[in-house]
This record gives sequence, structure tokens and C-alpha cells, in this order.
Amino acid sequence: SSQSSPSSSSPPASPTPTPPPASRSTYTPPRESASPSAAPSTYTAPASPPVANSNNDKNVYRVPSYIRSELERDSRAIDSEKAKMALIERRLDEAKLIVDNERARTEDFERQINVLKTQTDAAKRFVDRTSQASVDEFNRKVNRYNAALATVRAQNEKMNQAVDAYNAILDEARSQSRSVNHLVDEYNEKLRRSGR
Repeated sequence: SSQSSPSSSSPPASPTPTPPPASRSTYTPPRESASPSAAPSTYTAPASPPVANSNNDKNVYRVPSYIRSELERDSRAIDSEKAKMALIERRLDEAKLIVDNERARTEDFERQINVLKTQTDAAKRFVDRTSQASVDEFNRKVNRYNAALATVRAQNEKMNQAVDAYNAILDEARSQSRSVNHLVDEYNEKLRRSGR
């Protein structure tokens, strides 16, 4: 060992355990509260315009062809945006699974570091300052703790990155949900104005 023999006035350095940094990102595990709100609007694909069956039915309203074409176009646009929403939700589910896995790994590492801290603190009380072997053994425990602490911090950062990625997709999902709702509201308004 490269360490010098301790003197009676200089005890071996004790570890200075510090807890891993708290996660800086926000994350809500339950899928229900993490997912974008369900669209409040209702959407019904345009039906065929009413057509008079006889000359006696002259007052039946006929939707102009340009309005019907516009409604059909809007209906296709809504379906397209809803398909995009479904893809984003699948990505959100995948990102949530990654966060859950990284969180479980982080918690496992934190349990390990707590055990090492307890063991190292206990070993400190029994170090024989007159014995190089005793000092070396304690320092090995300190080194193991410090290495484990570095691992916990790295894992915590990895989890934070996963949470950040999840939150970015969550924002995208909420934005897409608003876009779908806006299209649906516009479609329903046109449907109302057309008298259908």
C-alpha cells in the first residue's frame, strides 16, 4: 500500500457519505395522470346529406356539395391527427417503461449505498490506528463506498435523462391532443351550422 503508517494523532480519514442528488425532473408514475387528458369533444364522421324522396318533400334541406366536401376533408384531417396521436401515445408508453426501469435500478443502487454507509460507519469505530493493516482495511471500505456513491450519482443522472425524455413526449402528446380537439371543435361547429 502507498499509504504511510498512521500516527496516534492522525486517525484514518472517515468517509463523508452524501446522499445521491435528488431527481431534478418531475415524473408521475400512474399512467392515468401522466397521459394527456382525453379529448372532451365528440367527433362523428359526416353522413351523406339528406335528399328529398319525392316532389312533396321540397322543404328538405340539402347540404351544398362544397360544404359536404369541406366536412369530408376535415374528417380526413381529424383521422390523420388522431393517428399521429396514437403514435405519440405508444412512444409515451415506451418512455414510461424506460423511466420505471431506471427508477427501479436507482432505488436498488441507493439501497446498496445505504448498506455500505452503515458498514463503513460501523468499521470506523474499530480501526486500530497503530496497525497499518487495520487502517488499510478501513480505507478499502471507504474506497468501495466512494465508488458505489459515484455509481449511484451516475444512475441518478441516467434516470433524470429518461424522465426528461418522457416529459418531452408528454408535452408533445398534450400539444397533439389540443390540436385534435381544435379540429374536432371546428368540425362540430361546421356540422352545426350546416343544420345536420
